[in-house]
Amino acid sequence: MTGSSDGAQRNPCDLDERAFGALLDQSRCELEQFCVLMLGDPLGAEQTMRDVVLTAWRERPLAPASSSARMWLYRIAVRLCFEALGQRAMSSGAQDRWTGENP
Repeated sequence: MTGSSDGAQRNPCDLDERAFGALLDQSRCELEQFCVLMLGDPLGAEQTMRDVVLTAWRERPLAPASSSARMWLYRIAVRLCFEALGQRAMSSGAQDRWTGENP
């Protein structure tokens, strides 16, 4: 196993700033593709990825000890994609009430 893939298997709590950056560099493309598939919107996926990075950095000390860094990033991405979809559904529901249209 190479040093670049080593960070994906490590616990997120153990990653310093440099290792965290390397993990993101390694995972960003596939995570962003995942977000595009979940959201169906490249711009929304790009925004969600920014949120994933910020959330991951902030929650890094709280990451479960049994989690690999890669799986932990995916859990964050899934959670944030579902939040974005929920916000989208709520805003379209509010818009429908204003226009009088049924979904």
